[in-house]
Amino acid sequence: MKGAGHVLILAGRFDPTCDLVVEELNRRAVPVFRADMAEFPLRLTLAATLSGNRWHGTLNNDRRTLDLASVRSVYYRRPPARSSPSG
Repeated sequence: MKGAGHVLILAGRFDPTCDLVVEELNRRAVPVFRADMAEFPLRLTLAATLSGNRWHGTLNNDRRTLDLASVRSVYYRRPPARSSPSG
């Protein structure tokens, strides 16, 4: 699957389920860029334009830069809120 484009993963920093997805994508040699939306806009920045049906620009965090044109799919993981104990 090399050269097939990046999977952009939007998930919390501490998400064990998402960690398993990242491990499997890495095992399959699929390029992954994981970002925590809680870091936006201080440590995660976006510069983008939409031209026709294509995104152009970059997504940057403290460690890496992602070219939006290289994104082939997005995995958005937001687990449901935990219910508070009733009492």
